[in-house]
Amino acid sequence: MDSRGLCLLLGTTIALGSLTACGGPDDPIYQPQILPWAYRYTGPGKFDGKSGEVFFPGTPSPVNETGPDLPPEERAKYCAVHVEPEPDSEVKNKFLADLSAAWKREASYGPFEQPFGLTFSFSASQGRASLSGALFESDETITFDSVFVSKPVADGRYKDYRIVELPADNNAGAAVFAAAFMPGAKGRNNPALFLTARKYWRFGQTDRIRTTDAVFARDKDGESSVRLWIYPIKN
Repeated sequence: MDSRGLCLLLGTTIALGSLTACGGPDDPIYQPQILPWAYRYTGPGKFDGKSGEVFFPGTPSPVNETGPDLPPEERAKYCAVHVEPEPDSEVKNKFLADLSAAWKREASYGPFEQPFGLTFSFSASQGRASLSGALFESDETITFDSVFVSKPVADGRYKDYRIVELPADNNAGAAVFAAAFMPGAKGRNNPALFLTARKYWRFGQTDRIRTTDAVFARDKDGESSVRLWIYPIKN
């Protein structure tokens, strides 16, 4: 797996945006959507209607992505990221239950433009998560025995997102993303799922733990931070 990523809950609707009914084809900012019930994103960054992704143009601020050098007994308490876990098991289980579904983006890609990760499937009970492949790329799937869920991010662009870590059951590495739920548009009962593009880090014999900044680091050149993938369709 490479660094294109999976994503979490934007803070308030006013500060961090919302999903609303889609505008027409003359909209100068957003790519046109052809479905009358489609959404568009009105938060920070730029929304690509072809892929259902949000990107943030610019140069990222310098950050340290390498976490502290922990002794073995401390390192064993974490998966891949040095982040405080959600202490309430009921809250964690509710979050994972809400996440467990087959999610799909609303996108208007052409016949030769199918975006990577158009669908995201997650099952906490089966220990399995998958992303659909792009036109000439295969699907990605990870199976896991446990799930690490963080407390919500306290502030910033990704306020209220939770970091989710899925350690592969073969101990090869971990898939990591941040996720949050946004209220659905009018007429939709289910919330939309916001994911950061997933990262995949292989475990090494002496692997250092990473900071939370590593989860949100850009995954494409010319962008200031990781992309958001928006999944308003839940099955």
